[in-house]
Amino acid sequence: MKKIALLSAVMAVVLLTGCEDPKLTACQEEKADLQTQMEGLQGQLQKAQAAGEKKQAKIDELEAENTDIQRKALESIRIVMEKQNAANIKAKKKLEVEAEMVKELQQQNAKLKQAQAADAAKVQELEQKTAEMQAALKAAEEAAEEAPADEDGMM
Repeated sequence: MKKIALLSAVMAVVLLTGCEDPKLTACQEEKADLQTQMEGLQGQLQKAQAAGEKKQAKIDELEAENTDIQRKALESIRIVMEKQNAANIKAKKKLEVEAEMVKELQQQNAKLKQAQAADAAKVQELEQKTAEMQAALKAAEEAAEEAPADEDGMM
């Protein structure tokens, strides 16, 4: 026990008086420098983390804005496409009506051409009959001129 007490007393004296080992002093100074550097680096790390968080918040904000813009653009495109589709349907219906009108007009035109052809045939037939009647009239006039005059005044 005396040894322990003696050893404790020596250690207490060494601790109280300090150890003047130059290596230990250099180590302690290096430790203090490293501690200061570490504190500086921790400050820089905190600043970098804060800047990273701000940038991430800005990225999140820009992504939300981009998503909103894309949604609005898609909505605008959808509206334009619906309007174009409605215009296409209207134009298609108009074309169908006009095609039906063209078909009816073509049928009327065909009927008119048939009627015109029939009228042309009638005109030709009437012209032929007129020519025949004129020839008969001329023959009758010539026959009347050659025939002796009747006493009653008939020709």
